[in-house]
Amino acid sequence: MTSYDKPLPDLDDVHARPFWDHAARGELTIQRCNSCGDRHFPPTPICRVCLSETQSPEVVSGKGKILSWVTFHQIYWEG
Repeated sequence: MTSYDKPLPDLDDVHARPFWDHAARGELTIQRCNSCGDRHFPPTPICRVCLSETQSPEVVSGKGKILSWVTFHQIYWEG
């Protein structure tokens, strides 16, 4: 058997946990601010638009448009 040396999700992170719970059920979620409705990923403790701390996971279809991406050249994890 081969070992898995990639980073695993931090299930103790209260902001990321809903994403992984939904993913285990085959659902894709993003975080949505309950105050202003801004949708954002990755999950954060505070809304980037209105600074509200009340946010909820929202199930999305997975169909969308990529506006930007990034390629990391720094190795953060061995895997």
